[in-house]
Amino acid sequence: MPSEAHLHPAQGFEGEISGMTLADLIQIKNISRFSGCLSIEHGGQKGTLCFRAGDLVHAETGTTSGSDAFNTIMRWPGGEFRSSPKITTTCHTIHENVTYMLLEAHRLKDEQTRPTPDPVANDVKNPSAHRGANTMSDTNAKLAAIPEVEYSVLLNKDGTTTGDDSFEGTNHAANAYYLSMFAGKLGQQLGAGELASAAVQGYDHHLLLFQSKNHFLKVTVNGSSQLGAIESAIRKTLSKR
Repeated sequence: MPSEAHLHPAQGFEGEISGMTLADLIQIKNISRFSGCLSIEHGGQKGTLCFRAGDLVHAETGTTSGSDAFNTIMRWPGGEFRSSPKITTTCHTIHENVTYMLLEAHRLKDEQTRPTPDPVANDVKNPSAHRGANTMSDTNAKLAAIPEVEYSVLLNKDGTTTGDDSFEGTNHAANAYYLSMFAGKLGQQLGAGELASAAVQGYDHHLLLFQSKNHFLKVTVNGSSQLGAIESAIRKTLSKR
């Protein structure tokens, strides 16, 4: 594991992460194809995140490196950072993409803070648990009738799924929850106000996110479809009783 002496310093920016989460900052570095390192300090603890053309390639704290160091840093509630472009490192301890790393860090943090459920109480409150049922909500059932829709998941504002307790549904919900946080922060920064909906267009898949008073709805559609037409079809379907 390299020390800071192996990371050749260059001029950069220093500041506090105020009003923006570290996850937001990492996403910005990824989108802008940043090459260099972020040096982060919280309560006397120091960590480093290194990027190459936007890809996160290395993370370290005083005693750990790789994903363990990244997850440790992501648990810090705040701190100060220094952004140093063009710093080089020969270490390559992270091989997953930024989105996966952020979602995994969020999942681990959520597991640590979420109270352990009482299996007996859950069985009483949820008789379907005895049948192993993975039920689909009415909303998801309606959207499944649209050919271009690959998957849809309805989730509460805390990121938990509604009507879909499958492993795939949980992964989609985690993705949607992070997208809602990032899109909401971006909307505030751009003066667009509170998040109402978001669309992410990709080559393989498109992502649509809708917000109601108590829920988020994330819909994944085929990348070959016309996003505007599919969004219109989804809204029309949701408006039907």
